[in-house]
Amino acid sequence: MPPPPSEPTRADAGIMLTWRVHLLRREPHKLPGLLAVLIIAVVCVWLMFGQALTALVAALLLLGASSDFLLPITYRITEEGVFADGLTSRLALRWKETRRCLREPLGVTLSPLSKPSRLDAFRGVTLRFAPEGEPGDRESVLAAIARFAPSLLYPAGETPQEAIG
Repeated sequence: MPPPPSEPTRADAGIMLTWRVHLLRREPHKLPGLLAVLIIAVVCVWLMFGQALTALVAALLLLGASSDFLLPITYRITEEGVFADGLTSRLALRWKETRRCLREPLGVTLSPLSKPSRLDAFRGVTLRFAPEGEPGDRESVLAAIARFAPSLLYPAGETPQEAIG
């Protein structure tokens, strides 16, 4: 007799969708350019300051800034909100704080700001789509958002076909 299925943990109870995106694996042809910029920047810092410590700090800052590309990011959509967890960052936005949904070709950005602002990139959570047919693809992400916050995808007077298409 097979063992009974394990009960979901409290942390897993409200999760509707979880997926992982690794941009380096999706676009490996961009790595040489990134490494070239990193090396040139570190060499320039070394030449300007002549100290290994400043060059090391510059390299660490540039690696941190490009960590979304270099390292995988795990995305979760739950009853509480949306989450993007990487090695160097943890972003969260609760549904009750979300005011806008910006649809883009490669993902959606959920923002706590009610009007478009330059701060959208810093205050929102961007959910990148997985390849078609996998958990986290465009269709499944938009369906999950529609389940928890339909007003974000379908503003007054707009039909689901007009909003998603």
